[in-house]
Amino acid sequence: MTGEITSTIWTYMMELIKALDEYNIEVVLAAMGGLLPDEQKEEIKKLANIKVYESNFKLEWMEKPWKDLEKAGKWLLMLEKLTKPDIIHCNSYVYGALPWHNPVVLVGHPYVLHQLALQADVTKEHEKYYQHVQSSLDKAASIVVPTKQLLFMLEKKFGQLSRARIIRYSRNPSLFPLGKKNPFIFSSEETWNDIPSIETLNNIAPSLNWPIYIAKNSDVPGEKPNPYRNLLILDRLSSKLARSWLTSAAIYVLPSGNESFGFSVLEAALSGCVLVLGDTPSLRELWGDCAVYVARNDEEGLKTTLKFLITSRDFCQNIAARSHKQALEYIPKNMAKSYISLYQELNIARYQKSTLTIKQDTPQKYCVTQQATCLSA
Repeated sequence: MTGEITSTIWTYMMELIKALDEYNIEVVLAAMGGLLPDEQKEEIKKLANIKVYESNFKLEWMEKPWKDLEKAGKWLLMLEKLTKPDIIHCNSYVYGALPWHNPVVLVGHPYVLHQLALQADVTKEHEKYYQHVQSSLDKAASIVVPTKQLLFMLEKKFGQLSRARIIRYSRNPSLFPLGKKNPFIFSSEETWNDIPSIETLNNIAPSLNWPIYIAKNSDVPGEKPNPYRNLLILDRLSSKLARSWLTSAAIYVLPSGNESFGFSVLEAALSGCVLVLGDTPSLRELWGDCAVYVARNDEEGLKTTLKFLITSRDFCQNIAARSHKQALEYIPKNMAKSYISLYQELNIARYQKSTLTIKQDTPQKYCVTQQATCLSA
């Protein structure tokens, strides 16, 4: 399994790997984008079915990544030869076209597309990237995306993807216990990354009886401690603290509807929050009538909606219960079953048998590999 260590894709990989352990599936993880921080290393230590190779290669959406992508490709092929996997699970749009010796499942993540692939202003750099993506999509044995909307976006850009299927993202419900709700509104890092959304919330906050808390994902050099005086800004939260805030929050708001950076809406639903979301096709697809939607940049509409929810306890309890029930459909067990089915289909096609080859040895958990070491091994 290939993947970067950014929060969204990392969360997806960890949920899947943990769930695959129930099926005795061993995963070799080729992590890129830097060495793992301590929090992620602690998470790895709790897993029995994973071996991690770390690297500091640039990621595909970074500026001028091509030399690193070429080196990373050689490194990945070396790892395939070393570890002899049954399936290549690519969480990247560019490595699917490598000369792999095993079937490739290419997973399309919206985070990566948000960073680069579907930007409106097309440069030569983008065109080069598109060519790599097209080649990967053409050569992959199977393509997986989390929503129909993302598949639509990919097909609009790269043509029909007949081998694609939908497998939803998931989160473990046990991490998000239901608790007593307190009178405040919470928004996460996705909003902090969207200036129009945070300005909208800052403008309407004085007219609301409840405070609005926003999780801040990073510090900008020279930035004032809190440039938005009507909002309560929380410094970058650990995963545990973020879950605690969601447990207590009565309302979760994501005005932009852009959730390319995380799992926050699913986590808020599992935590029993009322969902107030930007009106986008992907969120409508996932949440249907289990959320309240407001058009992007509709400041008056958002203010009216939040005022109504603050004074409508019964309505809030009802819609929060619906969103929680819907969230329980997006659990790791269901995601793992879908991937197991896919893996088996690919192995049947290749080996004419219905079960994966499971290795019996238990390798060490960490192999910290710098570029030169990897490429010379």
